[in-house]
Amino acid sequence: MVLSLNFDLLESNRMTIIFDPHYPKKVLAFSYYDFTIEICIDEDEDGITYSAWIGYDYGWAMATPAANTKNQAIREAKKWVDLKRKTHG
Repeated sequence: MVLSLNFDLLESNRMTIIFDPHYPKKVLAFSYYDFTIEICIDEDEDGITYSAWIGYDYGWAMATPAANTKNQAIREAKKWVDLKRKTHG
C-alpha cells in the first residue's frame, strides 16, 4: 500500500494561528424570568457591535449576534426569551 500526500491541498488549507485573540467585553448582565441575559460589546475597525447571550437550564445561546445599539440587543434578547417561554412552557 502506497500513501501519497497532495501537497497542493495542504498548501491551500493552511491554518492561521492568532497570537493576539480578540474577545468581546461583557457590559451588562441581568435576569429576565428564569434566564440570564448578558450584553457584550465588540469594537473593531468596522465599528461597535452588541451581542446578547442567554443563559438558561440547558446552557447558553446567542440570541442577538450583531446589533447596532445596546437597546436593540436587549430587545432582541427579550423577544428570544419570550418565544422560548411561549413554545416550551
